[in-house]
Amino acid sequence: MTHTYDFNHFVVDNKHYLALS
Repeated sequence: MTHTYDFNHFVVDNKHYLALS
């Protein structure tokens, strides 16, 4: 479960980074 959470966090963070760019 923690692994899935980390993966989701990575995806969200990646989207946020792309949006910021």
